[in-house]
Amino acid sequence: ISPPRARSDERAWLSAMKICPSCKSEYGSGEVFCPNDGSRLITASQIDTNPDLLGSSDPLVGAVLSDRYEILRQIGEGGMGLVYEAVHVAIEKHVALKVLRDDFSRRQEVVARFRQEAKSASKIGNAHIVDISDFGRTPSGASYFVMELLDGEDLAEVLAREGQLPLERAADIVLQCCEALGAAHDTGIVHRD
Repeated sequence: ISPPRARSDERAWLSAMKICPSCKSEYGSGEVFCPNDGSRLITASQIDTNPDLLGSSDPLVGAVLSDRYEILRQIGEGGMGLVYEAVHVAIEKHVALKVLRDDFSRRQEVVARFRQEAKSASKIGNAHIVDISDFGRTPSGASYFVMELLDGEDLAEVLAREGQLPLERAADIVLQCCEALGAAHDTGIVHRD
């Protein structure tokens, strides 16, 4: 039998432990995403309050936000948010929807920066910058914005598959990035990343 201190240490470790909802692997508190499949890890306390999290699909997929956007599937994930393919239910236009993570949605300064990102990007009006058309909140209170859905391939995937790009193609990509940054700078916006 463990002494009481050891049991409390074990309880603390278990409460800090995170689990991948996809592959069910367990990790310490330092991990945010599963190294195996990239899923966002969930904590034991999240499982305690919502046992359906393990093995359930994304709760937003299939939902209709603001009576306009039906979420079809998750298409991307970043440190602060998730990106979904959605369809506007009235006009049947496919869009991308970026949802701020719940933990960030509780921080007003992050929500304000998220809204400012949407406003700033929508004012630039450049072919190399995604167009943002709407803003709202999910039923759980997470902020989201709606943007054009682009059909293409992530540059990291291209580089992983092809390795070094031919000079002409690499220069074309860099010039497009420079055009986008120049357009942003012309409107007084400096990209933070």
